[in-house]
Amino acid sequence: MFFVWIKSKKLFGKNANFISLFFILFIGLCPASFSMAVELRMYTWALFFVTACGIYAYELYQNPQSTKLFYFFILFGILSAYTHYYAFLTVCFIDLFLIIALLKRNKKDWKLCLAFCMVSLLAYLPWIPIIFQQFSVQVVSWWATVFNFETILEIITFLFEGNFSNLFLLLLATIFITFVPTLKKKNQDEESYFALFALLPFLFVVFTGVMISLLVRPVFVARYMYPASGLLFLGISIILCKHTKQSLLTYLTLGLLLIGLPFSYASLYQEEYENGTEDFKEFAKNTFQGAPITTTIKHLSWTVLPYYCPDSEVTFEISSNIRGYFITATKIDLVQQLLPNTTITPLYYGGIDNHYSFFVYYVE
Repeated sequence: MFFVWIKSKKLFGKNANFISLFFILFIGLCPASFSMAVELRMYTWALFFVTACGIYAYELYQNPQSTKLFYFFILFGILSAYTHYYAFLTVCFIDLFLIIALLKRNKKDWKLCLAFCMVSLLAYLPWIPIIFQQFSVQVVSWWATVFNFETILEIITFLFEGNFSNLFLLLLATIFITFVPTLKKKNQDEESYFALFALLPFLFVVFTGVMISLLVRPVFVARYMYPASGLLFLGISIILCKHTKQSLLTYLTLGLLLIGLPFSYASLYQEEYENGTEDFKEFAKNTFQGAPITTTIKHLSWTVLPYYCPDSEVTFEISSNIRGYFITATKIDLVQQLLPNTTITPLYYGGIDNHYSFFVYYVE
């Protein structure tokens, strides 16, 4: 937020306060941010690096002779690429659109384009074998197995998921559709084209992720778009400014962000902090005490239960000879059919992080 506010003073002149204010509101109040901002993961760093890379790309376009801008642009691009694979993909699209813009204005800038491509490639070269290795593993054994209409809908609504997600999407679509025709006007200022430049990487990343998931196998989930969302919000903020600050779209956007705040905050607070995890931890501490655990929920066996129950051996298998503690999403009558000639005692029903709901049975 601070970075964009400082840069706005230089890049957007008299419109700086309006653009940076709406950018801060989008970044701060979009429902996805409430969750991402408290997770100790790479996504918020990737968001910052990608946004900075896009802004320095715009500055480099304005002043292609600047060595300082050249290296800052490369630096934040490399930081993005090393932070997350889809941040790397976003930077690839930033580079592509910057190359198109530079060469369209002056074909002599091909040397500059070649230079930042080569320097970026050399800086990222040590990690390229890892990309191929990771992608090869994902193609064979990635955890996601389904990519259907519901998955695509989750991706579309991710940033504004909550009580007003449909209204947000309708409003953003209206803002974009009404903006596109203005690009055809003569003597259009550079800010408008930068707004389009800021939107395109986000759209292309989502499109690419969806296509790979449909054509190869599911490897794209909604949160992977988050690093590119900073540029998306910056582009929308510029477009709102171009619609004039007093337009109906501006007031509707501001009103929806503020009205949605208490609803989104309450639901995300519950998901992060009142999600049943503490209850399960207390139950596990008093119950399992190092005993073996069998579960039919793959994610629980893979990372979650080994973390919360480090003294227990966790097995992911379904067989007729299961004995002891059994964690599953299946109700007791179906478990009894699966495990005939056993005595099954329900011990607990709950969940972890609002993502895993399950029953705990004792089988003997």
